[in-house]
Amino acid sequence: MQISSRFTEYGLTGGFFWICQLILIWSYGKTQTILSSLPTVHLGPDQLGSTAITSLVTAVAIIAVFVTGLLLDLLAVYFRRLEMGVFWKHMVRNRDWLSRLITEHKSIVKATTKTSNGGATPFRRRRNDAGPLLG
Repeated sequence: MQISSRFTEYGLTGGFFWICQLILIWSYGKTQTILSSLPTVHLGPDQLGSTAITSLVTAVAIIAVFVTGLLLDLLAVYFRRLEMGVFWKHMVRNRDWLSRLITEHKSIVKATTKTSNGGATPFRRRRNDAGPLLG
């Protein structure tokens, strides 16, 4: 993966996270409470420092969004088991129509599983399973 695409991913993840946080704050009606606790800086439009301060705040906000995306990506490792458990439950629940779909497109699925996992049986959860989930 290119480093520029990694930076883009972190920025998008952090931005999406903060947008969701702002939507939650707005939906619970806590916007005024948070805005009233923020300090206000009064700078006149003729002051030279207003442009510099605005640029600095913008740069810090962009860095904060990027760092948030980076931290969320690093924390994803801790939630992988939870995510795989949810994925497994959905696989079991949708077993019927997924089996039909894989059977109808067997040549595509066979080629994909051979290249992606070395030909292992797809959707096998553990060694002590009765067999593959879809197959």
